[in-house]
Amino acid sequence: MQKFAMILLFLCTALASAQDKLPRRGFFGVQTEAVSDSLRAAWKSLPEGGAYIASIVPGSSAEAAELAVGDVLTAVNGTAIADPSAFSAALATLKGGDAVSIRLVRDGQALETQIALKEYPRETPEDFDVIYDSVPVDGALRRVIFTKPRQEGKLPLIYFLGGIGCYSLDFMAGQDHPYKTLLDELTRAGFATLRVEKTGMGDSEGPPCAEQNFRDEVRGYVAAFRDLPRFDFVDTSRIILLGHSMGGVVAPVLASQVPVQGIVAIATSGIWWVEYELINQRRQLLLAGASPDSIEIAAREKELAMHLLLIEKKTPDDILKDHPELADELEYPAHYTFIQDLADLNMAREWMNVTCPTLLVYGSADFITDRSEHIYAADLMNTLHPGIARFVEVPNMDHFFTRVESQRASFDNLMAGMPNREFSQDVIPVIGGWCTEVLSTLNAPR
Repeated sequence: MQKFAMILLFLCTALASAQDKLPRRGFFGVQTEAVSDSLRAAWKSLPEGGAYIASIVPGSSAEAAELAVGDVLTAVNGTAIADPSAFSAALATLKGGDAVSIRLVRDGQALETQIALKEYPRETPEDFDVIYDSVPVDGALRRVIFTKPRQEGKLPLIYFLGGIGCYSLDFMAGQDHPYKTLLDELTRAGFATLRVEKTGMGDSEGPPCAEQNFRDEVRGYVAAFRDLPRFDFVDTSRIILLGHSMGGVVAPVLASQVPVQGIVAIATSGIWWVEYELINQRRQLLLAGASPDSIEIAAREKELAMHLLLIEKKTPDDILKDHPELADELEYPAHYTFIQDLADLNMAREWMNVTCPTLLVYGSADFITDRSEHIYAADLMNTLHPGIARFVEVPNMDHFFTRVESQRASFDNLMAGMPNREFSQDVIPVIGGWCTEVLSTLNAPR
């Protein structure tokens, strides 16, 4: 009987995947570095540029093609490789099953090989299903990924909204990522979960993520939400938004456009973006040991850069013509129009418009957001709708869900490359327990 049940589960997952029209991206499977001067001196025939293979992922296309650590990749499909980023860009549009021609240098000898790209590995957990599908957004397909407990009937859904920047939410089995750990554990607690890739990331089609503004990103989340009724395992009357960092800013904006039963906002900002940046800069400079007078200088430069960019709506190029000294202050992990959209948001109004139960979670070791902002948002909501919002502080958790003892320890850990990646398990019952409590009231007798 158990064997038969396992076969049925496999067929259900395969059927959901078969409906997906979005091709899986290719999986070359190497980590590359710039070619060192010493190696270039040793291999006189080495062409300019190139990408040095520092490691190879087991099970990858590169391993199957017998590439080796120490090889220098010099061309992809006839196009010369200038550096590691150019190599990544050359592979970005290739799909699983595509053939790719690689030129390389090994031990000073030029070689060429043909590689059949494997598709990017899918998550294959033993105790729940992962379903890959897609949704059209502005004429392009966007990857959506569900995790689903292995049980019959409709399930409550946690709709995940990640932080700022361009990265994939498509994880491999065994990959160490806090988002994966969080969503896997919530699935084991009985919730289906949903991730939506940003434009151009992972398998997703569409314009580059690095060119997207805030409103366009939200529109993608809305499109995925409105596609949910076609998934028969999703209970559309029991959906909770779970936003981390920038996702916590997105959550109330999204909730004003789609019907949800709750919001969880973790490690987020609850005030005007310009204020947040100034406060955050000072906090981090203090942790870095900057002198008080240098902090004041930095604050003045930050304020000027933000005024020109976010208030006067100038482009970074225009600002730098007159103020080249502001280059560092104009560096963001998103397009400048994304940040301009953020500065246009009235966050107090966004939280005031929320009418569903909301949990605001702050980790005591988080040096990127502020405890008081979470309390401010909760108090604001409770003033309008008594009891609607709850604030919870998770001891010894930082912005990255890492378990550390303080903001200082988190800052030092980040500066050291994050060798400590112990996930703060205490956050799981906080989120899971609150979601269960909120959703159970929907079924309570009236």
